[in-house]
Amino acid sequence: MFEKRKHPRQPVDLEATVTVEGDTEAVVGRVRDLSIGGMFFIGVGKPAFGTKVKVVIAFPRPSGALEFPAVVRWGGDDGFGLQFGLVGAKETHAITQTIRKRSS
Repeated sequence: MFEKRKHPRQPVDLEATVTVEGDTEAVVGRVRDLSIGGMFFIGVGKPAFGTKVKVVIAFPRPSGALEFPAVVRWGGDDGFGLQFGLVGAKETHAITQTIRKRSS
């Protein structure tokens, strides 16, 4: 399969919650893989392609829980892929540190 991602994803296992924009109920699940550009979320439900969501990822300390805007880009049997929107320096740093630790 041809890989279209600009940033390759690294396998991780982090707790996360996803909330569909305009909804108040969050779905708790796990992050299976992660990159600067997005992630795969394992959890209940499958929002439609293009659905805007908010995802909160529980990073290891010192970062802790951080919030990301995202859009659903594809669905699988056990979860769905998210593309991150604009993220700040703190969020980018948490992702790069987590990926660096996992790949070394």
